[in-house]
Amino acid sequence: MKRLDLYFCINVALCLVMAVVVGTSFIMGFRLPPGTGHSLSLLGYTRHEWGTLHSWTSVLLIVLVIVHVAVHWRWIRCALCLGTHTGVVVRWRRWAIILTAGVIVLILLLPWVFPTRATGGDEAHHGGRGYRGGRGGELHEPVSDDAQE
Repeated sequence: MKRLDLYFCINVALCLVMAVVVGTSFIMGFRLPPGTGHSLSLLGYTRHEWGTLHSWTSVLLIVLVIVHVAVHWRWIRCALCLGTHTGVVVRWRRWAIILTAGVIVLILLLPWVFPTRATGGDEAHHGGRGYRGGRGGELHEPVSDDAQE
């Protein structure tokens, strides 16, 4: 495969996957807003199923961006480091690179740095009765000690 064909395939894949990520975010934000859960569906998929598609296509998008950067690394290096024809790194480009890299690292590490906290909303949503609001619990009643004797 020629290099130009590879670039074209990667860019088309990036465009398609980005369209799916943006489209699913609009679907979950506007057509199936938070709180609809399993009560509404679009094209036969609930909000949770659209969320799963959104999550996995986002992971695929990140992988494709990494591949895109790796394939174009030589061009990126030349564009950032050879700001002038003398081959000297332009000072503002160096700071722009450092700032951009720092923001990207912060965004990627943010979900793992800050702890999650329970808000007490579980009982408000399910009445404190467990899975599916406690329906079907009669099938799994614990056996008492008196019944075993």
